Amino acid sequence: MADLTTYHALRKSLQTGDTLSFSGTSLLARLIRWRTHSKTSHVGMLIRLPYTTERVVLAQADPAHGVHLVAASHYLQRRDGPVWLHQLTPATRTMHPQLDRKLLDAAITRLGYRYEWPLRFVLPWLRRQAEAAFCSEFTAECFREAGLEQDTEVTPAQFIQQPAFCPA
Repeated sequence: MADLTTYHALRKSLQTGDTLSFSGTSLLARLIRWRTHSKTSHVGMLIRLPYTTERVVLAQADPAHGVHLVAASHYLQRRDGPVWLHQLTPATRTMHPQLDRKLLDAAITRLGYRYEWPLRFVLPWLRRQAEAAFCSEFTAECFREAGLEQDTEVTPAQFIQQPAFCPA
């Protein structure tokens, strides 16, 4: 069980569009890290639900559930390995006044999409399935639909390096 002290300290500052990146320990996570030469194997977008200021969920795509929402605290509590927070810059939020609503709409529209066929990660010339995405593709598609220019065929490490995020 993970220690949630840092999460609880940061929770009030978390906003829709802030992104968590992870370094997982599963076989697929290790394969992703090896293939991308990165410490990052997974990303998910945080959403502060609009009807309450307290509930923060993680919108993500994973092999077991496809695209879905999970309470951020619940997901972090079950997670092993390092986790990094990537917050959107104030300038990004200022330039996109409806960003929260657009990101939420984009994520909700994709709920239920399947996780992309993992073999496509190793053999990238395989065609992408309809209504399926890797975690980074799902998150990038939400950002693009919300008006943040983004290549949608990116790895987790590439996604978090975009200029919309505060420097680490």
